Order: sequence, then C-alpha cells, then structure tokens
Amino acid sequence: IFIVLLVEIAEVTPPVGFNLFAAAALGLLVDDKKLNWDDKVTQHLPGFQLIDPWATRELTVRDLLSHRAGLGNADLLWYGTDLTTAEIIHRARFIPMAYSMRAGYTYQNIMYAVAGEVVAAVSGMPWQQFIETRILTPLQMTSTVTTLAQTVGRPNVASPHALVADTVAVIENASVDGVASAGSIWSSVTDMARWATVMIDSGRVDDTRFLAPTTWAEMFKPQTIIPVNQFYPTARLTKPHWTTYGLGWFQQDYAGRAVQMHTGSIDGMTAIIGLIPEERLGVYVLANMGSGRMELRHALMWKAFDLWLGTGVRDWSKEFLELYRPGWQAQKTGATMAEQRRVKDTRPSLALEGYTGV
Repeated sequence: IFIVLLVEIAEVTPPVGFNLFAAAALGLLVDDKKLNWDDKVTQHLPGFQLIDPWATRELTVRDLLSHRAGLGNADLLWYGTDLTTAEIIHRARFIPMAYSMRAGYTYQNIMYAVAGEVVAAVSGMPWQQFIETRILTPLQMTSTVTTLAQTVGRPNVASPHALVADTVAVIENASVDGVASAGSIWSSVTDMARWATVMIDSGRVDDTRFLAPTTWAEMFKPQTIIPVNQFYPTARLTKPHWTTYGLGWFQQDYAGRAVQMHTGSIDGMTAIIGLIPEERLGVYVLANMGSGRMELRHALMWKAFDLWLGTGVRDWSKEFLELYRPGWQAQKTGATMAEQRRVKDTRPSLALEGYTGV
C-alpha cells in the first residue's frame, strides 16, 4: 500500500535528500561482494585524509553513512561554491574535529560526497553513471536525473520559491552537484513512489530482488543515537522514545511502530519521505517552497500516518505552525536588526584582489 502526497505538479521536482540513494548504491556493491559496510574508507580511497590521523585510518563506510565521523557541519565548503567534488573532499582534511569519531552526531553532507566517491572507486564508473545504470534504469525511474545541470532544457521542471520581502517569489536554484551523492537527485512523484515501494517491500522490485534481504535490513538498523535537540523539531510534538540514524535514514518510534524518514532541503525546494515498513506504508511529499515555510511536508506525513493507523485526528498543520513560528519570527527579527546595524556606503580598504587567498 502506498500513499503519495504532492505539492507541485511537475515532472522534475526538488533535490530529495538522497542520502538514501548513496546508502542503496553502497548496498548494491555489498551484494556484489565488492564492498563491506565496515571497510576502511582508505581501502578504496587511498588519498583520503581527515585532520586526525587516527580518524583517517579507522573511518569506515558505515561511519560515512551514519554522520559520526567526528566533523562539525562544514556545508559552507560546498554551498554556493564552484568547487569540484575532488576539491571539496581534498579540503575536508582541514576541517577541525568537533569530537572524537563515533563519540557524537553531526549531520555531514561532505562525508556522503566521500561515500559517492567510494561507489565510483569500487564500481569503476562515475557516481552519476552508477546511479543511472544500477538504480534508475532497473527501477524504470525515467523522470529522474542525478544533477541540477541535467534539468536544464527539460520540460515541466519545478521552480524554487521563497519569501522575498514577505512575498512569495521564484528564486534561483542552488546546486548540490559538488556533493552530488548527498542530495543532487531530481525526480518526480511517480518515480519516487516507485523508489519508496522498493524500500517498503524489503528491497524487491515486483517479483525480483533489488537488494538482498540482509542488505535491506541493515540499512534500517540504528547506527547512531541522535540527541533530541539535534533531531527534527517535530519530535517535541510526536514525542518519540528514541531517535536514531540508520544507513541513510532518520528513525523514531510512533504509535508503537518504527518510522524511517528523511527530508531534503535546498533553497526554495523541500521534500520528505516517511516509511512504516511493517505497515507497508509510505508517504512522499515534494514541494517547491523553501523549508522555512514548508514544514507542511511534516504535517502531511504525520497526518497520513494517523489516517492509516487510526491514531487520532490531530491538526498537525496547526501544531507545527505554532511550533515553528517563534523560530521564523526570531529569524526575521535578527535579519531586521542586522540590517539596521549595517553601516552603509562602506568600502574595503583594498581592492578585492588584495584579499585573494587570505
């Protein structure tokens, strides 16, 4: 059984948080017996390096997928830059350790970029080609592309939107292509229904196997405990007993069931997938409005869960609006105050070229 909720009628819609694809790609290589989850990353990427020699030596593929490498958030290394994936991964060796490896949790897109490079090294084909050959083609996901660049010239592509001076406006797409395996895939709700059905149905595609049962099960096993204050804010209302991260999946309990979920967020685009495999239930929401005002995705998912499970008639939209409103107001107030403090008509002491490399 599958429920799809859609907020945007377009053939190609936002980057969808596809840590899920990176985990599945590595799972296919595990099934091929070319890789083990606990392989050291340097077995496959000999030049890979972190600032800490022990972490460099001991970091495993499982660690890459579990957000426990010990690095703090370093998204400014790729967001809004034109650095290549190779350059981004090379510069990861200069990121300070936030804590000892496996001693905590920080969501880390760059480690998923490394995971994509492991896929390329082990398979012998670039990340995008592997995804197209081993996932998109077998699953007949014909409306899905692996980078923002591939959406150019396609018909019926969703445009990102955001609030600009309190008015909803079309904005420019922000590329995730530098860390492609962390979330650069663009898809349609039809294709994502296909993908989620495979994830619900123990890794099967119709009557054939996409992933071995043991590999599929491993992806859903908790790997890292996530402190509640680092989980989705919605947990304050859903009140889970536990919050964890598997191999590409956020996890919590709800009404006695295990929920597997993940969001995708980039400028003007949002998505969420939520699965309750034991109920054979999946929800997918795609939206072309920035996450600051589109937490409706969470409301739709939890509403669908309640309708299916018969667990109540809570107005999740209203409750999440009240939950997020203080943060939105604080953000707006902070931006206003920053603008008021700005000293106008200033100039750098040097020409911009004088700061290059400093």
